[in-house]
Amino acid sequence: MAYGDKRGMKDPGEYGVGDYFLMGSSGAVGILAATLADLNQRGEASALFQISIFITRLIGIEFMPFYVILLALMSLGALSIFFFQPLSMREAFLQGFGVLAGLMTILPANYVNAAPPEMPNATVIEEQAQAKINSDIGQIRDAEIVSQSTVQRVTYQQPSEMVGYNLVLRVEFPEGLREDLSRMIARGTLRGRLYNEATDTSYDLFRNGGADASFNNDTLTIRTTIPGLTDEAKLWTRIEASGYAIALESFDARLGGNAAWNISMTPSNTPIFIQRLTNPYWF
Repeated sequence: MAYGDKRGMKDPGEYGVGDYFLMGSSGAVGILAATLADLNQRGEASALFQISIFITRLIGIEFMPFYVILLALMSLGALSIFFFQPLSMREAFLQGFGVLAGLMTILPANYVNAAPPEMPNATVIEEQAQAKINSDIGQIRDAEIVSQSTVQRVTYQQPSEMVGYNLVLRVEFPEGLREDLSRMIARGTLRGRLYNEATDTSYDLFRNGGADASFNNDTLTIRTTIPGLTDEAKLWTRIEASGYAIALESFDARLGGNAAWNISMTPSNTPIFIQRLTNPYWF
């Protein structure tokens, strides 16, 4: 179908390279405006965030900054003019908004507005511990390689705290916080995720239910235990706070107790939604 067949202001074949460029640019700017507005308003529930997680997991490239995803979306908005054939730059711009909505419609439902779970409490850890102990006992009995007395030793030698990673996170804010801690969390100007690479599970770092958190002398201390059945695991945390640069840190955790995980935030006047464009988001 030639551009202009859909009742264009020009006859089919009269649309030139300049028309394609202007219409395509308007469509790209439209999806850019919609994406940035959505990112600024909704944060982790935004379309760009969810699309980024989906694409990075789909192709297996974790450290892909937001701007790469954004450029891909803009290219899609520009190319969409050849399908919808808008009649003006204004129509092409508005079409860009619609393309973003369409992408979120076809995205798998488990990615849309996917919120990370809260930090687990002690009850969850104990239940997982008992499940692993029962599994170990069942395997030993089926194999018939040890006696009942050995099975009893397995049961009592594996305390519940050894099936998780006991963590102490100390997040230092050198210049303090711009607002009250609870107010920042409620408004979304303080966000954080903790990610277990071994289980591909992320947790909300600040909106936690089972963790013990305290704020004193510009340092936020969080004590928690996250599930894990491997001896070692690589953990990641990403912290966003108004007035600071986004922090992306890793930590090698072991079952049971671990040394304190110290994170120092770097002051920055760059708005968070601008910083996000150069940061990778795969959890």
